[in-house]
Amino acid sequence: MRYTLENWRTEKIDIYKIPESILNNTISDVIHTMVNSRGLFFGLNLQEIIFLMIFSSQGWMVMRLPINRSDIVRRYFVDGILVKEYRVNKECLSGKGCPDFLLINRETREFRFVEVKFYEKSLSADQEKWARKYKYPFIIARTARLDLSDKENKKVNRLIRRNVY
Repeated sequence: MRYTLENWRTEKIDIYKIPESILNNTISDVIHTMVNSRGLFFGLNLQEIIFLMIFSSQGWMVMRLPINRSDIVRRYFVDGILVKEYRVNKECLSGKGCPDFLLINRETREFRFVEVKFYEKSLSADQEKWARKYKYPFIIARTARLDLSDKENKKVNRLIRRNVY
C-alpha cells in the first residue's frame, strides 16, 4: 500500500510506501500510540488511524484537531508551547476548516498541519479558506489507489485539487 502527501501551497505531491511495520500493527499498538500522543483520538476513521501511526513512527508528535479550549492539559500545551515557542495563532486550532492533525517535531522545531482525505475527496470551502488565511505548512494526506500507478495517482490528486475528478 502507498500514500500521497501533497503540499497544498506548492502543489508538490510525493508518494510513499506504507511501511510493513505500520500495516502489521495490532490493536494494542494502535491504542498505545493513541495514549502516548498528545491528543484525544476518539472517532478516528481507518485512514486517520493509518496516518496517525505513520506520522508517529516518523518521530512526529501528533495532535488531533480541533482543540477543545476547555481541556486544561491541551490548553496549557497550546498556550505554553505552540503559541510561545512556535508562534502558532491559537485561533487556527479550532473552528471551521481546521485540519485533522497538527504534527510537531520538537528536535527540528518543525510543525505542519495535515488534512487526511479519502483518495477521491477534495478540500471543503472552509478548509481552503483556513489554508489561505493561515500561512502555515499544510499537507493533504491520502492513501493511494491500489489500481493506479504512482504517476496516475499524482494525476488524480491534481484533478481532485481542481475539483474536476
